[in-house]
Amino acid sequence: MPIMSPSRRRSQAHKAAHRIVVQPSPPRRWLAIGFLVLCGCLLGFTGLASLPTGGVYAVIQCLAALSAIWAAWCVHRATAHCIEFVGDELRCTDGTLIASIDDIQRVDISLFAFKPSNGMVLVLGKSMSTRWQPGLWWRVGRHVGIGGCTPKAQARQLAEEIEVRLLDS
Repeated sequence: MPIMSPSRRRSQAHKAAHRIVVQPSPPRRWLAIGFLVLCGCLLGFTGLASLPTGGVYAVIQCLAALSAIWAAWCVHRATAHCIEFVGDELRCTDGTLIASIDDIQRVDISLFAFKPSNGMVLVLGKSMSTRWQPGLWWRVGRHVGIGGCTPKAQARQLAEEIEVRLLDS
């Protein structure tokens, strides 16, 4: 068994002991779902009401209504999960690996960053497959956005912990 310095032992114990969870808040979750359903209902009503005289535009409105209802279902399904930062991995509770600490280059929580509401953007060292969990997280190329229906305090705590880990390594 190799002998470790006390600071390295503390660092490894720190990594093992911390588990940070970013969980969508129920009011934000239901507000997002409610607005999408309301938008879908209004688009559907106006599309169906103008169907006899509206022609193509009425059909487009009905398709937009179905899209809004589908988006509400996607938000409902995605925000039923949480994001966990355990050990050296950032994972969704559905089992999806979002990013590993070894892949993260920096965390951006600045005001003008292209980030989700109440969230942050992680810049990765390598490109990963595109994924989207509306209201929770998205990943496009080398960028991962975390936030949307999540509380700002939890996202900030996660960002600070990732920054500490990046400075340690």
